[in-house]
Amino acid sequence: MLTIAYIKSLAKACGFSAVQEKNDAVILQYSENTIINFEILGKLMDKYRRKLLFSASNKPYITFKITGVKREDLLEIIKILLQDIKKLQEGS
Repeated sequence: MLTIAYIKSLAKACGFSAVQEKNDAVILQYSENTIINFEILGKLMDKYRRKLLFSASNKPYITFKITGVKREDLLEIIKILLQDIKKLQEGS
């Protein structure tokens, strides 16, 4: 439970309004007022290669593919992704 609360808090601090699992992916929905830093997004895409997709719809979001990830590792992997985003945001 603490991990889920931490992930929600970290996601909000990174500018996301929602984190949800859908099929073989985790969707990170940007908050309405978030200004997307495309330099940071590019660095993330370089690091995570084909696992990360950005959708520039009227409600932009990031899709993080989790195919092959063990269920027990999922929360830790999401936490690491969000920590990477936060570090990049703090460094820019």
